[in-house]
Amino acid sequence: MASLSKSRRLMLSACLALPAAVLGTGLSEFALTMPQVSTARLAIAQNQPLATAENAVVYIETELGRGSGVILASDGLIVTNAHVVEGARQVTVTLQGRAVPAEVVALGHPNCLDLALLKVSNQSNLPVIPLGDISQVYKTEPVFAIGYPGPMPSSSATITNGIVSNLYSRDGLIQFDGPINGGNSGGAVVNGEGKLVGIATRKIEGSHGRVVEGMSFAIAVDKVLTFVESYRRGDPAVIGYSIMPGSNPDQGSLVQSLTLDGQVASGVLQPGDSAFCGDSTLADVYTFEAESGEGIMLDMASQAMGIYLVLVSPTGEVVARSGQEEPNQAAIILEKLPATGTYTVIANALRPDQAGPYQLRATELLLVERGAIDSRTRPCFEGGQRCQTYAFQAQAGQPITVMIHNAEFESFLALLGASGEAVAPEQSDYASMSFVLPTAGWYTLVVSNTEPDATGSFMVSVHDTATLISAQAISQR
Repeated sequence: MASLSKSRRLMLSACLALPAAVLGTGLSEFALTMPQVSTARLAIAQNQPLATAENAVVYIETELGRGSGVILASDGLIVTNAHVVEGARQVTVTLQGRAVPAEVVALGHPNCLDLALLKVSNQSNLPVIPLGDISQVYKTEPVFAIGYPGPMPSSSATITNGIVSNLYSRDGLIQFDGPINGGNSGGAVVNGEGKLVGIATRKIEGSHGRVVEGMSFAIAVDKVLTFVESYRRGDPAVIGYSIMPGSNPDQGSLVQSLTLDGQVASGVLQPGDSAFCGDSTLADVYTFEAESGEGIMLDMASQAMGIYLVLVSPTGEVVARSGQEEPNQAAIILEKLPATGTYTVIANALRPDQAGPYQLRATELLLVERGAIDSRTRPCFEGGQRCQTYAFQAQAGQPITVMIHNAEFESFLALLGASGEAVAPEQSDYASMSFVLPTAGWYTLVVSNTEPDATGSFMVSVHDTATLISAQAISQR
């Protein structure tokens, strides 16, 4: 099983992996500083592209606070920071001096990708900011931060200037030294051509709440574009919320499809892939469609690294997780799905320094159930032994394997046909049994204790033997 350090990887307390240069410092809202407004305003007056960029920056207000945003599409798609709108029930955007309601249509997380997308309805021909190319951004390049530092004082945003101090491509951050105002969160950081190179996010605060000068950060424009494309494709909410999207993912896609037919999906975790925000381990994301109550098995294996596997429900809750510290060991998830919809599978390395190829499979099961035998369970046999029964449907001639996992008592299994006849002999304290079904129809699986007073929990599963990787690998889960 995976180490305990991996057990809280989807918790909101996961910290953003900031570059080593800023380790030991804390994040805070942009603190009010003395902006170089006059210098920036002179640049605006002399540079029409900067004025055009300013027109695409908007003021955002919620019942929890305020910030800035940037218009990306003329029909009202706006990007801001996740921390500006997170938890807000009402969001308004000021467009051309008029406050209008906006809907949050995509939400990252402040400790992952601190971006959110807003949509303002019934809009057209809004001013749109031109986009820059992150590959052309360089250290010492002049940049300008544009945003609204407080309650909407006028129709003009505040503009401050500075230079790019450093680039952190894996974290998707641009460090710059420009002084900025509180409220610039979610505003634009543009180059001298007025093209967006990043979205202002936070300043670094040192000891005693003092702002560390020259350490402002913006989310790089390539991460912004990836987030927008992910929203338009309908990718799962883990992108940006718990997964930092990569710049060069496998097969050119952040999310890949997984089928429930036991076919092997081969992948490679490598630089450029997405990463788990909690610990920066490389990760690939898959999705599949399934029905409520459907039983599935996920198995992941790698010869190159330790692995970790997470299953997320259509509503974003973690359904199950499994890991293996050593290579050549399968991480297995067996689960009865709680709802109908799109499920997300996160396949990633166990540690940040690990990478390499892996194999992933998803298989539909005939049955998977968690159960227990206790004093309330009805007796089934003359000797007083208690049992639980489960029904499943299968085809004539179908080879199946029945498995019991993690039973806390000495158990035995029996399989009954539609009329109650025994299909196979009772098997005591066996982890699995395999045979070919004689007819099509419904079957009943009986799980019982060998001693009347024996109690405890268990999991039972029924597999099509043809798609089962190996009984031994699963029984070691």
